[in-house]
Amino acid sequence: MRLEIDDDTLASCVGCGMCLPHCPTYRVTGEESASPRGRIAMMRDVTELGTADDAFVEFMDACIQCRGCETACPAGVNYGEMMEATREALATQTSYQPTIRRAAYRILGMPRLLSASSRLLALAQRMGVLRLAGSAAAVLRRMGSAAAVLRRMGSAAAVLRRMDSAARRGRSRELSRRCRRFRCVSGRSKRAATMCGSSPDA
Repeated sequence: MRLEIDDDTLASCVGCGMCLPHCPTYRVTGEESASPRGRIAMMRDVTELGTADDAFVEFMDACIQCRGCETACPAGVNYGEMMEATREALATQTSYQPTIRRAAYRILGMPRLLSASSRLLALAQRMGVLRLAGSAAAVLRRMGSAAAVLRRMGSAAAVLRRMDSAARRGRSRELSRRCRRFRCVSGRSKRAATMCGSSPDA
């Protein structure tokens, strides 16, 4: 990633910290990277390395560009210009903005198209198309929820079938053990009766 910011501009920040109390994002988060000084340091790193990570994109996108830091800066750093160049590089060299948002930004620069879209949206609202679309979306969500419930019920039924099958196998094994035990006891009784010279049926 290449930032169109010269080295002298990046070096103009001396890191005095006078900007920190005037930065809204720094006051809210308390993070150095959310301050003008921290963002300029990240710009230097990106200029040297040529790559930008997700943290860089997040902190640059969080800046509201109020430029309150510029009035408090004793060195006269043009932070707003650096941020504009960084945002332009992000918009042209990365895909950090969703396609729908980019299309919306383009429409904002086309007054006639924006006016026509507004009229169509108002007409759709009066005709109840938006309400119908919302109802359809709600129905689809409910269908999805119902399908999820049915899937869970099917899974529960499968579990119950496996449990029943296991219980039947357990009962069958217990019955087999009892039969073997009975045959063993019966066999011992017959052998004992034979040895005593009497029949077990007598």
